[in-house]
Amino acid sequence: MRNTLTIKGSLRRSNIALSVMPKPSGTNKSIHLARVLNDIKEEVRLNAVGSCIVFVATVAEVDDITKIIQKECPGANTAAYHARLRPSERRSIEIKFMKGHIRIVVATIALSLGINHPHVRRIVQYGPPKSMEELYQKFCRAGRDGQPAEAIIIATDSEFDKFQAEFYSGGLTSEQRAVQNTSLNFLRSFAADNRCCRWTKILEYFEEPSTPPCTTCDVCTSPTSVVDVTALARFVFYAISIHPYGGMTSMLDNAFNLNNPKKILVFSLARLSTNKSKNKRICMALLPLLVEDGYISRESRTHTTQGREVSFSAYSLSETAVSVLNADSTAMGMVVLPFPIDISLRQWLASSAISTDGPISTGLATPEMTPFSFVVTIEVEVWHQMVLTASTNSKSPLPVVSAAPLNQTNGFTIQNGDKVSGVGESLLGTTSPPDAVWESFKG
Repeated sequence: MRNTLTIKGSLRRSNIALSVMPKPSGTNKSIHLARVLNDIKEEVRLNAVGSCIVFVATVAEVDDITKIIQKECPGANTAAYHARLRPSERRSIEIKFMKGHIRIVVATIALSLGINHPHVRRIVQYGPPKSMEELYQKFCRAGRDGQPAEAIIIATDSEFDKFQAEFYSGGLTSEQRAVQNTSLNFLRSFAADNRCCRWTKILEYFEEPSTPPCTTCDVCTSPTSVVDVTALARFVFYAISIHPYGGMTSMLDNAFNLNNPKKILVFSLARLSTNKSKNKRICMALLPLLVEDGYISRESRTHTTQGREVSFSAYSLSETAVSVLNADSTAMGMVVLPFPIDISLRQWLASSAISTDGPISTGLATPEMTPFSFVVTIEVEVWHQMVLTASTNSKSPLPVVSAAPLNQTNGFTIQNGDKVSGVGESLLGTTSPPDAVWESFKG
């Protein structure tokens, strides 16, 4: 074509703050949506201007979440929107939404195409979308007036497995499947990565030159938090080593239930809690980060049971992971990762992965462990500082890590010999639980 004008803009929408919120354990959607519901209540109380769209995958979820919001936030004027409604009903909802008579719409993807409401302040994607393209298209329904807005994914890593099933890829050519898998795998990495700016990650996928971090996403606004997770990682590696061809949930179940000397030794080094469900959740939270850092490789698989196709991820260990698993002590094969976004500091403290009880008596030769020493500072709103020393072997080159509390009156120190598990219990009983922040691990 001649005499054409090409206008090329950036895909970055700097006014939209992006975040990923892992679903708490269990199936209670009210708990999954707790933060969003609290924000909506406050906006209704303040009569704040702005609308919200909650995207879900199925009509059943539309109905469930609409009822939850209507019950928890009765003044929010919430409507359900999906393809099973009559065209006249859908059009009526669209008009009321555009005019501000409806504040919140809970919808399937049927609403995401073509809606151009200028005052949408929040997009919530409950459960993962199928691709980066779908994620971007939905997120950019927010803040179309240029004013600050937010877009949130509420999902767990394992939920991405379902998109490998024939239901989602049936009829695609091999080339189309490859494109779909590339997008899905990048999306899964995007959701798990708590080190790279969310907008930088999106621009990387769409091959747009990188720009400075956005400073507004959940990654940019959270301090860098790096923790020695060697003990827990070793148990994950052990679970994979004894059951290499199953899904991660079944691997962990096998590892917790199996009774053999190697398991007992790994338990001794990890000193996990007797609460298996809590242990599983913490281990599952580490998985995406262990995959991201190359300790574990992941392969999508499917199998058919009772005529129904089920998708899952199978995991295998890298040479580095095998070396860590077989090391004589945690100090000889350390795994240091950002603090998992999928669990809170409270859960971490409550697990006896930071216990000073010492090795379990197994009759096997186990490394001599020295007690922990760490410092916690508590302020009114934020647990400001948390520095944890690795449990070290007597031959470990690692120094003991410590830091003076920033505010001695609000802080306290746990010294050698003190029982760390008791501290975890006392923190769990704090009357006003603030956000918790781990400072960078200083080895």
